Amino acid sequence: IEVSIVEDKMATALKPIECSAQPLSISFHPVKDILAAGLVDGTIEIHDLVAKGSGDAAASAKAKSNKTDDDDDSDDGMESDNDEDEDDQPDTILSSIHVAKEVVSPSKSSTQMFDKSDSTSTTTVKVTGKATQSPSCRCVLFSRSPNENKSNDSNNETKSNDHNANLLSGGEHIFTACNGGSLRCLDSELACSLEHFQNPNAASPILWSIENAHNAGINKLYQLPYSSPCGPALVTGDDIGTVRLWDTRMCGGGSDNKNTNPFDNLMKAPTGCIQTWKVNHDYITDFETNDDGTTLFASSGDGHLSVFDMRFVNRKGTPRSVILPDIDPHKPAVRHVPNNKKSSWDTQGYTQSDNQEDELLSLTLLKKSTKLLCGTQQGILSLFSYNEWGDISDRFPGHPQSIDALLKIDEDTVLTGSSDGLVRAVQLLPNSLLGVLGGHDGFPVEGLEWSAGRKLVGSMSHDEYIRLWDASFLNEDGDSDDEGDESKMQDDLPSKSKQGLGGVSTKAKAGDDSGDDWADMDEDDEDLDDMDSDDSDSDDSGDGGGGKPKKRENIFKSENEEFFSDL
Repeated sequence: IEVSIVEDKMATALKPIECSAQPLSISFHPVKDILAAGLVDGTIEIHDLVAKGSGDAAASAKAKSNKTDDDDDSDDGMESDNDEDEDDQPDTILSSIHVAKEVVSPSKSSTQMFDKSDSTSTTTVKVTGKATQSPSCRCVLFSRSPNENKSNDSNNETKSNDHNANLLSGGEHIFTACNGGSLRCLDSELACSLEHFQNPNAASPILWSIENAHNAGINKLYQLPYSSPCGPALVTGDDIGTVRLWDTRMCGGGSDNKNTNPFDNLMKAPTGCIQTWKVNHDYITDFETNDDGTTLFASSGDGHLSVFDMRFVNRKGTPRSVILPDIDPHKPAVRHVPNNKKSSWDTQGYTQSDNQEDELLSLTLLKKSTKLLCGTQQGILSLFSYNEWGDISDRFPGHPQSIDALLKIDEDTVLTGSSDGLVRAVQLLPNSLLGVLGGHDGFPVEGLEWSAGRKLVGSMSHDEYIRLWDASFLNEDGDSDDEGDESKMQDDLPSKSKQGLGGVSTKAKAGDDSGDDWADMDEDDEDLDDMDSDDSDSDDSGDGGGGKPKKRENIFKSENEEFFSDL
């Protein structure tokens, strides 16, 4: 279903990008209109977003020219038109590169079976060993731009060399991680070109490769900001709770990177790994960091939030590997710190929350980094207060199924991707469901990403399509706050929460009797909404410019409207 936002008041669902296999991860280039997708078949596909618009114009022109040529044969013309309709679809793919290592076939052992009649023996082959997964590319990530951090802007301006300017623009590398534990770095310029396919002697886009970066499949890939004490280091998390930090400048050298023996990295860290933490006991689901990159957050399926201090990395006296003994995540042991003993945060630079008795699946920082938002398996949005990581301070239930993806819009608003197939807009503190952005035909929404310049929102699910949503209206709230003068903002203070995207009113949807999980939560705030609406109505009659909040009142579809949109 291509859900669109009607009457120019909701985001437009653009034509999705079709991949050759199910995408497991997506990443947008930080500057160019390019999208990389890691597929379940072990390849990465790079798509050109600009080709979508130009393809439509070329298709219409080609259809007109073919119509004049096929007037004589109507039957043949109908068949050719059908074939041309398929060919007229804009081909957005730039290249496809296989990055996952082929799985070695399981070991075979022969057994002998004797026939009692003639005492002859026959040999049969019996396959032993555990079932193996096919190679897949779970994670793909464009290298981030240093311009994302304002503290480095002054340093970037001093770079006058064109070569350095290109390096500082971001997106020069593509990092991939696979279910076999391999980690690779590709040159984005070579990866976007078909020259390595057409010319066998062309340079390979793969710059370096570490086959056994983890002893288990890598489930999450992240890059620290340039302002971090470790620099733009890579962070990887695997299926058994191991978190590793990588210096990409060291990953390119050494012969250990090409060694495919899985036992080599059991006793020592691979080349380029500068820190290892094994404090979680289930798969790592997401990473997040503060603005200056000094603190790294990791969520896990064991119900614990792990917090790491990057200033302890490479510090004298700090071990390069912190490993806790394995425990049963379903029967967690209570850990007590004696009064006379320093905590792990003071000695080793990490701490953990209490067991939340729920899988933590996604992370993002809000409220100017004073709140950490977590999406959970039970559909609850949990909030941690900064520097109080023992337990959550607030919780916002309402999603019918798990919250697998979070995408920050502003300091008060996020997009959530849920297993029920819907992408919702949610406001936090005060908590409110703003509406539904779109859906994936009931398939779970596994990922949400911004494109370059926050023009588009990309979402992926369990099908072969990457949905694209026009996100221009999501960025209007920051401009609308600066339009009015200070006196008008003070006059509209009672209804200020209704201005912009972060304060879109849901009162218009209260009468829909939608029957969703959010209805009961809004009943307590109904009287307050009525008071705010009266204030906003009085402001609209004057010169306060109150018409914009009313225009955005129905900016999102309710879940009831989303359900009946195709009937």
